[in-house]
Amino acid sequence: MRAAGCVDVGAPRPAPPVFRPADGLRKGLQRGKGGRAPPRYTGARMGLSDELRRYAGPVWDRIFSHPFVSGLGDGTLPLESFKFYLVQDYRFLIDYSRVLAVASAKAPDLEGMTRFAGLLHAT
Repeated sequence: MRAAGCVDVGAPRPAPPVFRPADGLRKGLQRGKGGRAPPRYTGARMGLSDELRRYAGPVWDRIFSHPFVSGLGDGTLPLESFKFYLVQDYRFLIDYSRVLAVASAKAPDLEGMTRFAGLLHAT
């Protein structure tokens, strides 16, 4: 008999839990924003955004084929990876807020101060 709270070292370990996004999020990650496939080039004159998207295509493809993004999209991302991401994002937002606060304080005019303060408030 084992004492309460003790783990049997010889026992098989259960599979780690995975983060399972809602179906809407999964579709959005697989198909693009709003669940729609990104527009394809049709031969018509390209606008700036089309030109930039074509130029950035290889980077775009690498981003969407990254294991973290793929795992988040198809529900196979380990829960520990998702938790790590949340902690890192939280830490980033704290420092980003500090940057916006300093930018607001050092802005040369009221318009700049208002803009940075608004971004800080939205963060």
